[in-house]
Formats: sequence, C-alpha cells, structure tokens
Amino acid sequence: MLKKGLGLLVVLALVYGAAWLGAAFWLRARVDAFVADLNRQGYAIEHSEPVFAGFPARVGLKVAELGVTAPPAQGGWRWQGTPVGITLSLGAPTDPVLDLTGVQRITGLLSAPEEGWALRVGHGLLSLTFAQDQALETLALMLADTTVTGTASPGAPVSV
Repeated sequence: MLKKGLGLLVVLALVYGAAWLGAAFWLRARVDAFVADLNRQGYAIEHSEPVFAGFPARVGLKVAELGVTAPPAQGGWRWQGTPVGITLSLGAPTDPVLDLTGVQRITGLLSAPEEGWALRVGHGLLSLTFAQDQALETLALMLADTTVTGTASPGAPVSV
C-alpha cells in the first residue's frame, strides 16, 4: 500500500513538473511574441537572456537587464530596468505581472534625451491584461517605497 502511494506521488510530481515546464515555455514564447510585436511597432528592446524562475509555486521568468527605447514618433524615451521578473498566476494564466522592484531609469519621457529619472523601487508591480485577440487591454502599476531622483526640462508637461 505504501509503495503504491509513493508511486502515485512520484507520478503526480512528474506530471506537475512537466505542466510547470510547459507553462514556463509558453510564458517565454508569449514574452518573445510581445517583444517581436513591439519591435514591429518601432520600439527597440534589449534584454539579457531570461531564465525560468518561481518553481514550484509560480511560473516565471527573470530578466537581469531590460531596456526599451520608443520610436522617435512616440517621443524617443528610454526605460531601463534591473532586474525584472515576469510571473503568471494559476488564476490568470494569460495575464503576466512584472516585478519592477529594483532600479528603473527613465530618460527622455518628460525631459531632454540625456535627462531623466532614477526610480529606486522598494516594491513595484506592473499587471498586464490581454484581450482574447492578444492585444494589450489594460495595465496597472503599483509602486511602494519608491524614491525618484533626477531632472526634467523646464515646462515639461506632467500628467498623473
């Protein structure tokens, strides 16, 4: 009886591990497709090699360095983040959450290209919700324990 129970546990663990790995590769493919879509729109995306993270509780990717440069028509701003974690929840498997805890740098958004801000984020999450056609539907940003330092051009418009 004990042997059968242990055998069943091993089988369940293998099935769970395979399902987790499948979800991790699915997340990686989704991130790659999202990056390719942004590239087609003129955004330049640079990133270090993503690594799988979160096993066994969550499915995730960790990117040590990530940078996004907007096309000139969108203002040419640049965002750099280190590190960035991307996770999926079992309750919302198609809506990733980015962990922005760490240092985020933004230049050229409300300032000259060489000016900008450094955000030291104690806890930060960016939640993305996608429509059925894979288009980005909503995004929600939550920052806590964040310090912002930097400069902006005089008269730069700010909207919150």
